[in-house]
Amino acid sequence: MRLLVCGGAGFIGSTFVRLRVREHGDEVTVLDKLTYAGRRENLHDVSEDIRFVHGAIEDPEAVADAVAGAEAIVNFAAETHVDRSIAGPEAFIDTNVRGTQVLLEAAREHGLRYVQVSTDEVYGSIEEGSFTEESPLAPSSPYSATKTGGDLLVSSYFHTYGLETLICRGSNNYGPYQYPEKLIPLMILNALAGDHLPVYGDGKNVRNWLYVEDFGRGIGHVLAHGVPGEAYNCGGPDECENLVVVKRILELTGADESLIEYVTDRPGHDRRYSLSSAKLQRLGWQARVRFDEGLAQTVAWYRENAWWWEPIRSGAYRPGAEGLSDAAGTGASALKALSEQIVGCRRCPRLVAWREEVARVKRAAFADQDYWGRPLPGFGDPAAPVLIVGLAPAAHGGNRTGRIFTGDRSGDWLFAGLYRAGYANQPQSISREDGLALTGCYIAAAVRCAPPANRPLPSERDNCLPYLVRELELLERVRVIVCLGGFGWDAALRALAAHGTLVPRPRPRFGHGAEVVMGGYVLLGCYHVSQQNTFTGRLTEPMLDAVFARARELSA
Repeated sequence: MRLLVCGGAGFIGSTFVRLRVREHGDEVTVLDKLTYAGRRENLHDVSEDIRFVHGAIEDPEAVADAVAGAEAIVNFAAETHVDRSIAGPEAFIDTNVRGTQVLLEAAREHGLRYVQVSTDEVYGSIEEGSFTEESPLAPSSPYSATKTGGDLLVSSYFHTYGLETLICRGSNNYGPYQYPEKLIPLMILNALAGDHLPVYGDGKNVRNWLYVEDFGRGIGHVLAHGVPGEAYNCGGPDECENLVVVKRILELTGADESLIEYVTDRPGHDRRYSLSSAKLQRLGWQARVRFDEGLAQTVAWYRENAWWWEPIRSGAYRPGAEGLSDAAGTGASALKALSEQIVGCRRCPRLVAWREEVARVKRAAFADQDYWGRPLPGFGDPAAPVLIVGLAPAAHGGNRTGRIFTGDRSGDWLFAGLYRAGYANQPQSISREDGLALTGCYIAAAVRCAPPANRPLPSERDNCLPYLVRELELLERVRVIVCLGGFGWDAALRALAAHGTLVPRPRPRFGHGAEVVMGGYVLLGCYHVSQQNTFTGRLTEPMLDAVFARARELSA
């Protein structure tokens, strides 16, 4: 199916996109304005399989662009956090009501099936029993009130215009990629960091917990089998008090209960939510993940994926790269923070074991040296218009010296070429303290750790992709990307796709001197400066010089 998924870079939306691409082979266009909770990193592993449109659902022009060719619209786009709605309800009205109306008009114009993703909060609080689809709507916050308004608009378009509309209301979701303002990810990260865990009131508020993949499949089931004009509740299999959830997280993270800090309850805090999923179950859906299992999986994911959440907690993350200054100082500061995150990465057990083993055993020629033995961040000019993307550090080169392409024969060739082209202040680099400086270019690798036999696995490449995407966001002046070898070419295409650039179909092929314009970027192919290429004459100094000359010409 050809789907337009609005808000598809958010927590639940990106999970739905991943499921539809992987389990159904759908052609998906994602429309997302990339506010604080919508991140390209959430789609990093399917970025090449989707079309991404950066825009808001309340913008008719953006919607018109995104909806072309779609057979159905699934709308996740919403302002969602209750506390934020209390502080500033205007944005919630604009997106959750006005935006929904714009999407409904687009669906009506093109005759599309439309699914509105909603929330159990539209029903308000319930002391006992569970809400059904026939329960009255009784929202208690600006967030739930605007979601209710959107739902009512959706129903009106079915009754007034005959539009095939459906509503799917979920209970409290949890799982990977959830922005850490919500209870479960906030508590997990605070526990891992040894920070206080703030609990509202007495912590006795009860929620009906639903693993995010179960909700994603429930929405897909409604899309495929739901009766137009109907609403379907999608509730989790387990209820739990917030305080019990927090204590379970402390157990899973090994933190102490003394970290719990009770804080003043927020205004209008609903005591209990509970949804009956009987109607959706009669349609053939069942939740697969019980809460204890799902919570353990979620804690493990956050523990193992610091690359995703560290920029948020450190302040380095800026939604959609907005707010970044053109000044080198701000870019340099953010790149420095990113570099620190890269250096601390331990996501790939095979690479961690190999790089540390190499650093312990050492090569005889370097036996008296201390090896770096950690991932390598990028290196160069934060205001560079040219980005160079290589493969990975050498085991006894960058893995030894701590700087990319430093201390090996490949680096000798690369830096000599950059020196001849005017990008480097010296023709050789032997250590990270040797005074080398780059002007006008920045160097990064597709994989940040030295891989065994210089052959990284696809999963290791994918784990490093978000770092390259983030560098693209921070290197705001980059216009030319020089790709060293087919691996660097592939990494650049993946990063550009994740960054929101439309990759042409068929996919551009690598070749030395290949030149492809994509959005605001130009990709330049260059044979890798490997010893195999330079010793055999496949890559010569004049060939390398010509690539750098062309890069300077294009970036001028």
